Amino acid sequence: MEATACSLLIAFLTGLAFLYRLPRQLRYPPTLPKTRPSLSTKPDASTDSDPQQSSPIPLTVTKEPDFPANWLTGKQLFDLERRALFSKQWIPLSHTAHFLTPGSYQTLSIANYSLILVRGKDSVIRGFHNVCRHRAYPVTSREFGCSTVLRCRYHGWSYNAKGELVSAPHFGDVEGFKRAENGLFEVRIAVDGKSGVVWGCLDVGSNEGGLVGVEEMRVKAGCTWIGGAVLEGKVNWKIGLSKTRLRTLLGLDDLQQPPSFIQRLLSLTPFQQRPQPSSIQLFPNTFLYTVPGSECWLSIRFLPISENRTAIRYDLYSYQDANDQTVQNLLVSLEENVKRVVGDLEAEYQEAITGDAGPIMPNLAAETAEIQLHILSLLRAHTKLEKAQGAEIYPARREPRTNSQYEQAEQLCRELTSGDCGGSGGDGGMGAGGSLAW
Repeated sequence: MEATACSLLIAFLTGLAFLYRLPRQLRYPPTLPKTRPSLSTKPDASTDSDPQQSSPIPLTVTKEPDFPANWLTGKQLFDLERRALFSKQWIPLSHTAHFLTPGSYQTLSIANYSLILVRGKDSVIRGFHNVCRHRAYPVTSREFGCSTVLRCRYHGWSYNAKGELVSAPHFGDVEGFKRAENGLFEVRIAVDGKSGVVWGCLDVGSNEGGLVGVEEMRVKAGCTWIGGAVLEGKVNWKIGLSKTRLRTLLGLDDLQQPPSFIQRLLSLTPFQQRPQPSSIQLFPNTFLYTVPGSECWLSIRFLPISENRTAIRYDLYSYQDANDQTVQNLLVSLEENVKRVVGDLEAEYQEAITGDAGPIMPNLAAETAEIQLHILSLLRAHTKLEKAQGAEIYPARREPRTNSQYEQAEQLCRELTSGDCGGSGGDGGMGAGGSLAW
């Protein structure tokens, strides 16, 4: 009986497929051509049109270009971005899938600010500068780990998941030395409870607000991190800020799980449309995409290192079993596609800086131009503040200790360790991380 019902269902669907394959003019009357969708910053699968089907909307420039000539190459401009953007704005940093148990931590570097995110015993995710308060050496160099005590290898200073100093060899018996005044410098953290996106702001005086929700996308907390990695490219981070182009380079229309027999059969009918990836940009440097036909989504982050070097971080998340073979295959395909993204962006960057690509900035697509102009407006606003103050403004700056008790402890440390305290290793750690402007 069940076999008969199944046969009838297949016959019915096959008939629908046959009708669908009839000449189009026999099934549908002529229709007016569709108009181009308006530009929107909201996630929308339908507006991510195939670039081969429609050309990008040009940005009309009626005066001298707004962008400075060194927009993609200037070191001073990159330093301004560090002050005006990455140390002042709320930046998407990670996802709650990386912090499943107390002590789970992740380190990352963005615009040479070395950070560490860690989940405490109270389940709160906190952020800190990954810089020991003793001699500015990185507290940990591992990208991921799990420990409720973070211990600096240089001189053994240890901190708990709340950033509090719990151990300082050679300093504990010094009169007037206070552990409470020597904890890790904190980074403001806000977690989107629905999507699980972890945001951070290095400016302690910044107001919490302006965080972009992603409720419209199928991105939620409670997913599993499948895997990811960092690939470095010789590019300026801003050249990759195009949601539509990244989707094409990543091959998201093909990066999906093989459909079942019934799904393939239904795809032939007029009632079943091919699933499309949805996407969103989390300003300024992160893109989220769903993977069609799967329970997976991915993030792409552009983490600037210098004016001409960028770390591109990709991560794949899923609501399915992490050991599922199809999910693992997606991860392998994603890695190859990200390599292609890096190669294409490097080639485009070289053409842009050598002049072979022409005036690239004035001819941006509208989607990309809107992002670039927003960055430019933030840089101009910060420059205006600096001119009014008569000095550069560093929102992420943390002041060093200058009290006599600390100097007394430092002297004792030098005596006990035969001058090892405060050697070149500490300065080297600071130079490598570059986290604090002392």
